[in-house]
Amino acid sequence: MFDADALFHLTNNKEDIELVKEIQQKTNSVILTPNIIEFKRIWEVNHKEDLPSAKDELAVYQSEESPLTTIDVTHPIVAPVAMLSREFNNARIIRKGLCDIITDGERALLVRQQGSLKRPGGIGDVLAGTIATFGQYTYSTADLPEL
Repeated sequence: MFDADALFHLTNNKEDIELVKEIQQKTNSVILTPNIIEFKRIWEVNHKEDLPSAKDELAVYQSEESPLTTIDVTHPIVAPVAMLSREFNNARIIRKGLCDIITDGERALLVRQQGSLKRPGGIGDVLAGTIATFGQYTYSTADLPEL
């Protein structure tokens, strides 16, 4: 489970990114929970391409679709998250933002449910702890119901 400072550490230590990839390859249990800024930092370590704009994400957020839906991993706002997941040997990524994106690189969920207007520091730690608590169970997006 990597959130906050652990993600920041990865952006400054390329050799540790390789270690995380190895751990995922051996255990299939790596989960990254970056917010949109943390995701951008990790993305920029190995990528020159720009990420979708906030305007692109806002357009998806304001669409009239369900607050929770499956979404193709090639969709412009999902593609970079899915690509990074595949680069980490299909690690699960929960990218927090206006639209939360959950992917294992092969399938993805889009969560458009509005959170609180002010998200205080530590919320990502609570999310990571909650996921780790249920970590004894092995889930993949293949286990998710069709929406």
